[in-house]
Amino acid sequence: MAAAAILAPERALRAFRIPVVDSASSTTFRMFGIRNAVLAHQLFTIDDFENPRRLLLINSAVDIADAIAVLVATARKELSPVTAAIGLSVALGASSMGAVAAQRWPEAGGAPSNRATVSRREAVHPRTNEL
Repeated sequence: MAAAAILAPERALRAFRIPVVDSASSTTFRMFGIRNAVLAHQLFTIDDFENPRRLLLINSAVDIADAIAVLVATARKELSPVTAAIGLSVALGASSMGAVAAQRWPEAGGAPSNRATVSRREAVHPRTNEL
């Protein structure tokens, strides 16, 4: 989603059924994409952070702020009901996933016990000490 908002904001806006009024719409949506790209990068490098649980909660809070922004825009009649439903679904879905992940992450750092991926540090071959 971040890539679409950055590289083709008009198309991404149309996918969310948001009318492209002027160049400000595209610029604003591109900024949204850049912010999402930074948040996604942080999640992909979560093993490098001292407190991954806090990072997950920050991401969840950002998604809640997005949901509030959608609600405010809907109350002002700036968004159609369909656009509001899509925006709320994306924001609340992402926030919920982040909150669940944060609850499963241990307090002291490290990964949840049933994590499907392996960090680069864990992927080192035990005999050769190489990746």
